[in-house]
Amino acid sequence: MPGRRPSRKKCLEALFQTLESNMHGIAFCARYPDGPWIELIGRVREVTGWTRDDFLAGAVSWAGLVHPDDREAYLASLSALESAEQGCVSMEYRLVSKDGSIHWITDRRAVRSLEDGSLFTEGLASDSTMLKSASEALDKERDLFKHIAERSPVGIVTVSADGRVEFMNEKAGQIIGSSRNTLLSSDGRPDGWEIRTLDGIPIPDEDEPLARVFRTGKPVEGERITACFEDGRKVALSVNAVPVKGLDGRVEKVLATFDRVGDRLEPDRELLKSEQFARAVLDESPLGISVRDRNGRLLFCNRAWRKIWAIPPAEVRRDMETPRGSFRLDERDGYLGEWADAVRRVYEKGGTLHIPELKPRGRRPDSAKYVSQHFYAITDDAGNVDRVAIITEDITAIRDAVEALRESEERYRSLAEAAQDMIFVIGRDDRVKYLNTTAAKAFGVAPGAIIGLRRAELFDPVRSAQQLASLEQVFRTGKPEYRESETEFPGGRRFLGTWLVPLQGPDGGVDSVLGLARDITDRIRAIREQRDLESRLSLAQRLESIGRLAGGIAHDFNNLLTVILGRAEVLQRNLPGGDESIRETLSEISKAAEKARSLTGQLLAFGRKQMFTLESIDLNELISSFSTMLRRLIGEQIEVVTDLAPDLGATRADRSQIEQILMNLCINARDAIAGTGRIILRTSSRRIEQDCDDRDPDVPPGDYAVLSVIDNGSGMDRETLKLVFDPFFTTKEVGKGTGLGLAMVYGIVKQHGGQIRVESEPGCGSTFTVFLPLDRGVNLRSESPGEPGEIPSQASCPMTGTVLVVEDDVSLRRLMCEVFENAGFSVIEVPRPEDAARLASSRGPVDLLLSDMVMPVMSGREVSEQVLRVCPGAAVLFISGYSGMVVSEDGALEDGVFFLQKPFSIQTLLSRAREAIASVKKPGTDTGGKGGGSC
Repeated sequence: MPGRRPSRKKCLEALFQTLESNMHGIAFCARYPDGPWIELIGRVREVTGWTRDDFLAGAVSWAGLVHPDDREAYLASLSALESAEQGCVSMEYRLVSKDGSIHWITDRRAVRSLEDGSLFTEGLASDSTMLKSASEALDKERDLFKHIAERSPVGIVTVSADGRVEFMNEKAGQIIGSSRNTLLSSDGRPDGWEIRTLDGIPIPDEDEPLARVFRTGKPVEGERITACFEDGRKVALSVNAVPVKGLDGRVEKVLATFDRVGDRLEPDRELLKSEQFARAVLDESPLGISVRDRNGRLLFCNRAWRKIWAIPPAEVRRDMETPRGSFRLDERDGYLGEWADAVRRVYEKGGTLHIPELKPRGRRPDSAKYVSQHFYAITDDAGNVDRVAIITEDITAIRDAVEALRESEERYRSLAEAAQDMIFVIGRDDRVKYLNTTAAKAFGVAPGAIIGLRRAELFDPVRSAQQLASLEQVFRTGKPEYRESETEFPGGRRFLGTWLVPLQGPDGGVDSVLGLARDITDRIRAIREQRDLESRLSLAQRLESIGRLAGGIAHDFNNLLTVILGRAEVLQRNLPGGDESIRETLSEISKAAEKARSLTGQLLAFGRKQMFTLESIDLNELISSFSTMLRRLIGEQIEVVTDLAPDLGATRADRSQIEQILMNLCINARDAIAGTGRIILRTSSRRIEQDCDDRDPDVPPGDYAVLSVIDNGSGMDRETLKLVFDPFFTTKEVGKGTGLGLAMVYGIVKQHGGQIRVESEPGCGSTFTVFLPLDRGVNLRSESPGEPGEIPSQASCPMTGTVLVVEDDVSLRRLMCEVFENAGFSVIEVPRPEDAARLASSRGPVDLLLSDMVMPVMSGREVSEQVLRVCPGAAVLFISGYSGMVVSEDGALEDGVFFLQKPFSIQTLLSRAREAIASVKKPGTDTGGKGGGSC
């Protein structure tokens, strides 16, 4: 019942059954001395052949089963059991089983008394047959080893882990020249003994052959040493040593054999040498060689065979030691597959058999994957098969190489097919042997449609002849060839850079040519563009040189024009009334000079030597006044519309430069319109905040006047937009544009602190937007050349003072000196600029330094620096044909500098001089006609 505790009786019964099923002997209980039997359990039937019931029923007697030769001793032991010490005896005897087999029994029993005073025996009879056999075999083996060892021609010793010699044969004592009893009774190696190499180098104790076996657990084979003894003797030995391990796997002792180097017992040296040579050849052969008898038992195998099959040595020994009654193939021969019957015929009937390739099944991890085998039957004198020699070759490397070659070919074919270059092979017959997909696409067909065709069928005669010349060169010389050419394909012309490489045939000669052609059309175009760019750069450099020449010419010409204009003006002022014909002549001279001045202005503009003058301008007014000229420039077929925002505000800029921006942008828009169209000039004001979401990162925060030039022309794609402001970039035909217009616009806008951006799409026109910072009412001191500003009054700026005139042109210097003297100034004339500071110091004080900018020996700036050191209160007015040396990098005048562009009028010269003097005069500083400078 569930939950009820089992009775003690049942537990004992279960325990009894478990004990009985796991016993290796027979436990018994019987009336003393030898029955009847009370109980037997264990392996009764396995040991005796009789059942338990047979013994309990008295059908068989235990003493009757004891071997007759052992029965007397058995019964004597039973008789002595009652008087034995501790009432227990152990005996060993043979028991004859029911089937006649003999078992060795180890019987241990005791005698007990019952309550009624009767005696009974109980004990355990163990079957020790296997132990007895093993012990006897061990004894025989031990005796055999001792017998062999004592008669061995080599020395044999066993050494324990603590260094004691446990066994030593007689030969060992003879070899080392020491008593066996002496060594066996010692605790280790005697003092004074030393182990060295054959060269006499001492070997450390831990590296001696036996010590190394103890340390590593690995055997030592054929190690040659020199044993040095205390009495000076030296013996050269060849040592072999193997470890003897205990049950725990640790090395307990080492068995060593040794012999003197050079000693041999050879009755027939030539025969032995021949056998050794044959065995060495077989053993060192790279082919696996094995020999089996007619029934398949292994007789011989070499090292290569053992490596190929990776069979453990124990299995090899078992295969050699196990006789076979007849030939049979076992599970290990399953790799033979369909060749099994052919192999069986060789063993049974003889002959030879070659199996080119086999893949062993269930092979070991280190065995060969693929083998090739040759079977040769060796017959006896009667012609019957005596044995079979098998040569096994490991063809794994060959098979792997073939597979690797196939994979390599497949890989390279995949690479060739995936390559963007054209790859092809042309044979000596000028036919296409291979063509990759890229090359086939160039012809617009699949590779299979071209392979096999003659190359000449694919190209025009001219190109084909050129190609043939290169191919023949490679076939003839066997050297690679590189060529670049333009080739016509169905999709258009392409420039190809082609490497032609010779491919050798089986005879070593060139039988085909491998070609690799790369499309270099873009590179050729880039080279052409680079050459075009170099040409344009050369043009720009020539223009720059012309500009410099123009500046130099304008400088000298302006000196002449200033003298002509000045002298004509002086004559007009001093001409008495009534001389109208002379006055008219002077007027014509002045007009001609003014035209010449305009011409020099154009020269300066061409050479970019004109002064960059910033002023507050109204962008709306500039566009309105300039639009008439723009309409004439653009033409009637294109409508120019203005959309100007009111209250735009002023911007600080150079008027002529802004007009240049307008003109270039409008011309660019005109060229983008085919036929009729429209250009819109739009202005607006915009404040750009720092955190504005749509702020262009290129436009800094601030207030801007925005100029937009919008056209409905052809528009531009993204690639063109990236290059639109690059110098010399143009989409026009050669000779119809320099590519400098928009680059100039970009540079002018940047000089004004502004930004420009462009929006365009093909077919949707373009919008150029220019951001110019608004002017906050700051006016420039300087004005355009030839147009004087407000002339200080006589009261605020007296017409007195001293002017230091420094000019290397004699005519112009004398004119200016006369003008200032006639105007009431004191004048110090300085022909050489290097004398200016000295004269200013000795004849000062100086109120105004009037200096040319470009002079020999010293520039105007250097003159001003020297003069201001001796006359720090003097005003400075520079004059020049161009302003490059007095303006800052952005094109504006430097602070504190007054400048007058040549040519100029007398009135302009006096006005600018008074303005300069007034800038350094302060109220209450009137010198009373003695000059205001301090020297």
